[in-house]
Amino acid sequence: MSLFENPALRRASQNADLAAAVLDVELGGGDSTIICQRLNERAIPFIFCSGYDDAYVSDKWSKVIIVGKPTSEHVLVGTLVALIRG
Repeated sequence: MSLFENPALRRASQNADLAAAVLDVELGGGDSTIICQRLNERAIPFIFCSGYDDAYVSDKWSKVIIVGKPTSEHVLVGTLVALIRG
């Protein structure tokens, strides 16, 4: 099942005010690929916070920043702020 089948996530990815996103590669048995594609289409930057190996993620999303799990809120928020500021 794709995470995009989740109505709340689909609405969030279509939100006009969305500045950036934090995603996991898989969450709740779903794959975030479709949401990543939708964000790319809208030129909305995103980062991954994932326990997956960096190579697994970078094969599909080579330019996306990966924050490894576990991490602190400080690191995650700092990375997201830096992404938004460009």
